[in-house]
Amino acid sequence: MDTTTFSSQYSSDEYGRTPLQALFPEISLPRPVRFWLLLILLIPSILFTLILLYYFIRDRSLRSPLNNHVIIVLLIVNFHGLMIGFPIQLNFLHLGHVWPQIPTTCLAWQFSDIGIFTTTGIIMAWASIERHILIFHDQWSMALFFILMLFAFHLVNSYLYIQLIGVLLHVLRQFKELQCMAQ
Repeated sequence: MDTTTFSSQYSSDEYGRTPLQALFPEISLPRPVRFWLLLILLIPSILFTLILLYYFIRDRSLRSPLNNHVIIVLLIVNFHGLMIGFPIQLNFLHLGHVWPQIPTTCLAWQFSDIGIFTTTGIIMAWASIERHILIFHDQWSMALFFILMLFAFHLVNSYLYIQLIGVLLHVLRQFKELQCMAQ
């Protein structure tokens, strides 16, 4: 398909869509259904995350083992994703556009979608390496702690630099061009 066919196919209002909607089509599940599914599953997710965090932080026998630290960090990071990204997604599904239409909202949504879930993947990789060392090389536990903290420090600094500088510039440009995928 050449570009003239593509642009002529989607530039018409045959389906009542704008060119932006034609480039980013919806999935087959209607927005109200997605809204209610997300809302119904989001409420217990927030509740159970808070309950798990409470028990991990309150009970010293759960908090002190090294292998539970990664679980606590994952819960905290994903809780931020639940509280930042999903309300913006719910708002978008309910209204049909991003509200308020300011670059900060787009940046928060982009950070949640890309940043927090990428961080979760990195932490899971870290957890698998840590668990391997704790199980098969238990004599390395103190050295492991310092190595992983050094690695985490550099990873977080690099990640924040990339996220805050690179994504901020990308989101500001995208906001001007696409109004954060608004209709």
